[in-house]
Amino acid sequence: MIVIDGCIVGASELVRQLQDDEISALDVKIALKQMEVAIEQVKKVADRMAADEAAKQGERSFMHNGARIELAELGTKYDFTPCGYPPLARIESSMKEYGEQAKAAQAWLKSIKGKTEYIDPETGEVCEVYPPIKTSTTGIKITLAK
Repeated sequence: MIVIDGCIVGASELVRQLQDDEISALDVKIALKQMEVAIEQVKKVADRMAADEAAKQGERSFMHNGARIELAELGTKYDFTPCGYPPLARIESSMKEYGEQAKAAQAWLKSIKGKTEYIDPETGEVCEVYPPIKTSTTGIKITLAK
């Protein structure tokens, strides 16, 4: 059986140790990354097997180990390729073209170095355009040794 309350207490203790500089934040980040990899591997198998096990209960919703379990559609995907509907093909082509145009416009805007005068080729209007505002968050990347 998996101990949830112990995990919550353990997490609180780990946070306290981090805040009190009793353990290295880098060591914790590496350990968390290792756990993420392990959890992802287990989750892939457990998701499928848990759905199969839940289906055997004969009910769409039931209680198990103090938790409500519900069989549900978690994601639906549609493949419109075989539909043969010409208007959709035209719309998707336009979306792709507009997406490429937007990327080109964004690349140009990133390249300007301050206020720039721009003449709109469709209207002839003269506009002042500015580079985009760049924001970023500094963190660390962790690559586990194989």
